Amino acid sequence: MPGKIIRFYCEYCKETLAIHVTESLEKEFKEKANKWPYPLVYPHSDHYAIIYIDGNWQERGVVCSKISYKNEK
Repeated sequence: MPGKIIRFYCEYCKETLAIHVTESLEKEFKEKANKWPYPLVYPHSDHYAIIYIDGNWQERGVVCSKISYKNEK
């Protein structure tokens, strides 16, 4: 049985990209997602895509950002 693939459009790259859903990613989503659609943060090139995934592994929206923040206490 082929694995699941999530396709999304990156507004910075102007490309449609694909993420292959591994068993470990699927397991982590099932354990941690407390609502749907649930965001997946995907680092790509010099930016991030926040992909909202529904319970059927379909993309339900994408936001891209070149900014991330890590609190360094």
